[in-house]
Amino acid sequence: MKVDIRTTTRYICIPALYCYLILTCMPLLLKAQTVQSAEKMDTVTATPSGDKIEAFLNLGFGATNLKVAQTTQNEDVTMSGGGGVSVGINMCHTISPSLDANLTGAYQNRTLSKKLDNAEGSFSRLYLLATLKYRIPVSASGTIKIGGGLGYYLPGSLDLDFSKVSNGGHNVYEYNTALGFHLTCDYEIFVSPKFSWGFGMKYYNVSYNLASATSNGLSVSINSIPQSIRNDVEKLDGSGVDLSAFVSFHL
Repeated sequence: MKVDIRTTTRYICIPALYCYLILTCMPLLLKAQTVQSAEKMDTVTATPSGDKIEAFLNLGFGATNLKVAQTTQNEDVTMSGGGGVSVGINMCHTISPSLDANLTGAYQNRTLSKKLDNAEGSFSRLYLLATLKYRIPVSASGTIKIGGGLGYYLPGSLDLDFSKVSNGGHNVYEYNTALGFHLTCDYEIFVSPKFSWGFGMKYYNVSYNLASATSNGLSVSINSIPQSIRNDVEKLDGSGVDLSAFVSFHL
């Protein structure tokens, strides 16, 4: 069973939250940012030239949750195709003082909403993102970057192991590659001409189509999957919102 209202959550609520946070939170960040002295502006600049390499850690939540189990305390256990933890590398090229081109590669993993003693579950995937970011310097050492782009999401795997549960099994659902889009907003602080760090938020929208499935190690046809389960897994919503922290080395 899908625990969401897909249309309002995926297409209205999350983008609206994204815009709201940009409009309300960023002014607070700017107010807290200390204006640097003129001497420091000579060595630390919010509009560097050249390339940089960036390492990041993301934590997030998915737009759609699937109910996959219920605990003995009648609490729902859910899984999502979006959110979780992701780590990756971003390569950035400065096209102009106000525009960056970014290529990102990352691994993302999502686990069950509750830790269970007798069951495990995860959804994992690799993805590549191409993003253009518009740079808005706000102080001698701070800048806001607002961007968007396209994502190429490699085949994802939904692994649900309930073999230790009575009448349960170990089911694995493999998904085709998918294309999606994303919006980003970052705040970057320059410590030196060669080093910066920051944090941000990303909204991404992507949907997966089921390619194959196995149950207890045996291949099963998609048409043989019970309809109630197939309704949940045949098209998996991989959308979500991630909060990010990153460190950058400027080449």
